[in-house]
Amino acid sequence: RGVVPVFDTNMQQIGALEAGTSYKTTIQLLSNLLGTNIAMLLKENRVEQATWSRPEEALKAAWDCFVEATSSDSLEYLLNTNIDFGANNDLKLRSQLVKTEAGTFAVIHIGIRDYIGQRDDHSKPVGRLFLWYPADELLRNLESNTWL
Repeated sequence: RGVVPVFDTNMQQIGALEAGTSYKTTIQLLSNLLGTNIAMLLKENRVEQATWSRPEEALKAAWDCFVEATSSDSLEYLLNTNIDFGANNDLKLRSQLVKTEAGTFAVIHIGIRDYIGQRDDHSKPVGRLFLWYPADELLRNLESNTWL
């Protein structure tokens, strides 16, 4: 979301213009295009600073994140798993296989920065972009096509 001041012809500030959007539409379009599930997770303290209220039904992850938008309910299986964010919870792209009660998922995630983080060169992400897809069939195929 972005906010800019609005001035009258005498350069007196008379208000502010705010424009913003949800990630939901963009994530659904990307998910359909890429053929994978996508979610945007934001650090809870950043969400609290940037919004007036949060929906009661909001999903939270064990990693102190708020689920801003997701293309699939299967994200719930990943929310309380032990996903590797690196030693410093950095901005690097990471991938791993994650076993859940619903099966194994291939998970790819990358830390994201907001405008302030870019401007001030913060190394800690304000959230993470997640991509995931079921990997059980791929693993079975790998096992059956590998000579032991």
